[in-house]
Amino acid sequence: MQNTEITSILPESISAFFRPQYGPGADKWLVQGLLPMVGVALIEAATLEAGAQVADDIGSCVVQSRTWGGRACLQGQAIAYDVGGFGHYVDDPECSHDKPAPPELELPVTPYGGTLPAALLNFPEEIARCVGARLLVVQLTDEASQNPATALAAGDLARELQCCVLLATACANRGLRNGAEAVLQVSMAATPASPGQIEQPKPLRGCSPGVWAYTLSENGFGGNANFETVDEVVEIAPRAN
Repeated sequence: MQNTEITSILPESISAFFRPQYGPGADKWLVQGLLPMVGVALIEAATLEAGAQVADDIGSCVVQSRTWGGRACLQGQAIAYDVGGFGHYVDDPECSHDKPAPPELELPVTPYGGTLPAALLNFPEEIARCVGARLLVVQLTDEASQNPATALAAGDLARELQCCVLLATACANRGLRNGAEAVLQVSMAATPASPGQIEQPKPLRGCSPGVWAYTLSENGFGGNANFETVDEVVEIAPRAN
């Protein structure tokens, strides 16, 4: 193929590779004005279960490229980790058994300086074998939430993987909040009978904070047990002065 032919198809190839953008500065957002494309975000809740429900719902919207609470999401793979470090693909519309199992995630328990700790050195390469990730949802133990190294490790992971790391906790401290680029709080947990509320005390730079109401629904699983998932998230318009 001649150089002129290569040049003629290059713009089309590049444009096909990149996802569409949404609004001003959208290349910096995973969820418009809510989560960074590359960086650390935090969800706080009174219980880890409530925080994880909201985080998994955001992951589902990213996977399916649906709006979350009226905010556009860039599409990509999301992987969620429980407090034991075991991961699963979030709401994968295709067969997850066709992909390698997500690697285990072991966050550091001691501070470190400047580079990924030994426990995480191979993690980015193993995630790449799973076709990468646009979003990592990580549930934190109380110990990890209080550890100053957690936000640093999450930031290093985000940069290595070029993704958003969304931490879910019921025990955040000031260091973890300061280390996150965006913070959401489940100020009122939902039940199947009553809606809950999510607030954004620390929005991304240049964005206004938001408030959302959300509801839960019970879903049957295996014909017997029921589990609760987020059903709907609606942004509450600010009151006029």
